[in-house]
Amino acid sequence: MKKLLILISMIFTVSLFAGDLINKDSKKYDIEIIDGSTVKASINGNTNRTMAAKKGVTIKIVGGNSIKVDFDGDVIIKNGQLSKK
Repeated sequence: MKKLLILISMIFTVSLFAGDLINKDSKKYDIEIIDGSTVKASINGNTNRTMAAKKGVTIKIVGGNSIKVDFDGDVIIKNGQLSKK
């Protein structure tokens, strides 16, 4: 029973982690993070937004492309485009 509780706890903890949104461009971008509701934000050039790429959200560059985060890991902005790391 104790091993089962530890395993369930580990699975739950791993699902809480999210990837980062990493801007490799020197340009600032306005973004939208859509997870049931839309959060408008921005990301400065050559910076990261920690844990912004939670599995299940859609990240959109305003006036650009979008990506559905259906994977574990980081999302990169490079040359104005969103992609998986």
